[in-house]
Amino acid sequence: MVAASLVVATLGGCGNALPVGDNSEFSRKAATGDAWQVGVQLPVGDVGDCGDDVAIADGIMSADAPSSRYLWTLTSESDETDAERIAGCLKLGLTDGTITIYEPAE
Repeated sequence: MVAASLVVATLGGCGNALPVGDNSEFSRKAATGDAWQVGVQLPVGDVGDCGDDVAIADGIMSADAPSSRYLWTLTSESDETDAERIAGCLKLGLTDGTITIYEPAE
């Protein structure tokens, strides 16, 4: 195991997350780059296959156990709908945690 504050993981997969529904409870912040990002702090529950969505280019997670933070950066082709789908997937599997959608700079 790598002893670092963040472990970089390449995430890719099938992208069959369930529909999202009402996303008004997701916080929104500006991303530091030009891609959409989805993050969760202090997740409680199961992130399941959310990290396997095809819209995810790469991701990071904290190295503490259990992980206290996940952040996924989406592909350049991804849009708000993709970010909301991934956030909705997290919402379905988690019982607690703060889910944030990071919007790219325009």
